[in-house]
Amino acid sequence: MTDKRKIYIRADGNGEIGMGHVMRCLSIAAAVREEGGSVCFLLAGHDAREAVEKEGFACVVLGTDYRRMEDELPVLEKILRQSEAESCVFLVDSYFVTEEYLRALRKWGKVAYMDDMDAFPYPVDAIINGNVYGAEMDYSACEADTQIWGGLAFAPLRSGFEVHRGKRREDYILVTTGSSDPYHLAEKIVGFLLRQTWTEHENICVVCGRFSQSFSALQAMGKQDRRLRILHDVPDMWNVMNGAKFAITAAGSTMQELCCMGVPIIGFSFADNQKKAVFMYAERGYSHYGGDYLALGESMIGEICRAAEQLCTDPSLRGRYSSKIMNLVDGEGSYRIAEKLISL
Repeated sequence: MTDKRKIYIRADGNGEIGMGHVMRCLSIAAAVREEGGSVCFLLAGHDAREAVEKEGFACVVLGTDYRRMEDELPVLEKILRQSEAESCVFLVDSYFVTEEYLRALRKWGKVAYMDDMDAFPYPVDAIINGNVYGAEMDYSACEADTQIWGGLAFAPLRSGFEVHRGKRREDYILVTTGSSDPYHLAEKIVGFLLRQTWTEHENICVVCGRFSQSFSALQAMGKQDRRLRILHDVPDMWNVMNGAKFAITAAGSTMQELCCMGVPIIGFSFADNQKKAVFMYAERGYSHYGGDYLALGESMIGEICRAAEQLCTDPSLRGRYSSKIMNLVDGEGSYRIAEKLISL
């Protein structure tokens, strides 16, 4: 791939939508770079700029509303006119896309869309769905020549997971709720765990994301209880997961990463786009179902902690879960996606 061809990644991250879209795109971007590709991120606002530039990628802030993507098309057209690229590929990862937006992008280059929801027939050249259900989604309403890259083989994990698998210790219970945690679930789950008699000799590690709304409260809790370790915006999650006896986690790419590392999972959801993945992991016996906070409210916390006690006190159960999920995700998904993007 020469410098005259460029891959533009259109994604957003902020306190409202978290950093999941940007993080999985950063994984793909790193793989594209390894293959010699040129990458530029296009962001609506400044919130995720630091994370992107920290990884060494070019970044253009559009200064637009991430929820109104069609409004940014004139800005994008101006940027593309100034570009020296002779051809380009757009990788789009946003729940706010419209059919009109995607059609407009195709006037300027090939378009690949990162999908979780199958919201409408996407007019794109390729659809990427790296979820546990991705290979089974019905995209027949899309154009006949649209390529489908689906299933956990296309789970875009960050670098490091593919080479550090199977080296797990069992030092603590891991709790992670994503980058924003709008309902303060990490704080609530940890508070419940610390009050249980069976956790008297258990350590608990909590990973707070970049926009976590529970970080300060959890830090205060950690000062009061030696069992609690609080981490923030961790770059090497594979290392943290290697120390986990099991993990309590919200749905998202974290579940794919835990599978890669063979860490038993209690999965829960607190947003509509998380429900399907959490349910299907549990239905197929890959994880324990922790519940849906939107439906169960505070009672979900008790259900999660009862499942945690069962996993904590039954090493054979942990072993069965670990063996079952270990081969679901090999950590090479980002490279598979990168190769296919370049081939577009």
